[in-house]
Amino acid sequence: MSQTTRLHSILSAMKTQWRALGGFGKVAVFGVVLSMIMAVALGFTIPGLVRAWTFEMRRPLQTGDSHDAQFAVGQTGLMALDYWDADNSPEGWTDAEHVQSSNEGWIEVTIAAGDSMGMRSIEATVASITVDGDSSDWDQLPGLDMVLDPIQGEGAESKNARVKAAHDGEFLYVLMTVDDDYDWVVDELHLTASPSVMWAVQPEAGPHMGTDDLAGEGPSMGMVDIWHWELQCVIGEQQGGAVSDVDEAKPGNDPGCNFDDEFATDPEERYDDGDAEGPAGEGAENSLLGVFSHTDPTNGNPGTWTFEMSRPLQTGDSYDAQFEIGGAALMALAYWDADNSPEGWSDAEHVQSSNEGWIQVLVSR
Repeated sequence: MSQTTRLHSILSAMKTQWRALGGFGKVAVFGVVLSMIMAVALGFTIPGLVRAWTFEMRRPLQTGDSHDAQFAVGQTGLMALDYWDADNSPEGWTDAEHVQSSNEGWIEVTIAAGDSMGMRSIEATVASITVDGDSSDWDQLPGLDMVLDPIQGEGAESKNARVKAAHDGEFLYVLMTVDDDYDWVVDELHLTASPSVMWAVQPEAGPHMGTDDLAGEGPSMGMVDIWHWELQCVIGEQQGGAVSDVDEAKPGNDPGCNFDDEFATDPEERYDDGDAEGPAGEGAENSLLGVFSHTDPTNGNPGTWTFEMSRPLQTGDSYDAQFEIGGAALMALAYWDADNSPEGWSDAEHVQSSNEGWIQVLVSR
């Protein structure tokens, strides 16, 4: 029986009883009912009167306490509820005598970001993707259009870009496209276009290489993972640590094609994973795979770059963002244009998605 139906039934019974009462009885009953209504309105408890308990609680998302669950925007936690009823016996409740939600398993709680917090969001859907520089297997997947803008105070030209994400339960795939002319010069990396994809390793990290300062200055708020791709090898060739010889001194480095797995704990400095000159970590490696293409690969001709990439969801590398099915990750894009000057691009002269904050990537089940 619904709450509304139950209320109507109670009111109907009360009306019947009311008609049966004499004048003095009606006055007495009216007085009792009025007293109960006033008591409830003023917040007094009436023993035996069935009402709903309200328990309102809060706690910081992150506490630093190893005994606590830690929460992050975009991530999913598991919750269960319990309640002890004081009416269980004359002595009240015991530890074992309680009711719970756990009989039906955990309750998933996803801490929303997306539009409610002004954060852009895309879904990494389940798909079969081949990393070959051909974007046709992405055609039916959702994406996010954006404008990449320069760092505050820099003069690079803004670019139109689009990003998509997918996974197959083992690998995460990213497709990044940028509208710009083709620039590729053998052994001249700064005269060749260059993309990167950045991820928050620690959820508190800011989208400007760890800081939240629009000029990329100030202290880092957390470690970031950077897939930094300088296009040393030719169009259509597989690149990255997944197909390159391992650099023992810098395991994140791709010595063959310069598709490097990097990290930063300072917005002014980045390192290859495992570089002894940087902060210490564990499990450094480079399992990135990438292939790039262009709609008109003749130097100076306008068109669209396609940068197709993949990496295992989990790497065991403490410098890397780790991706979980059903979870979320924070991503940002950057692009270096070889036409920035006669000498090509410089580190600071690039365009990026970070001016509008992180992009949330939801890894679908």
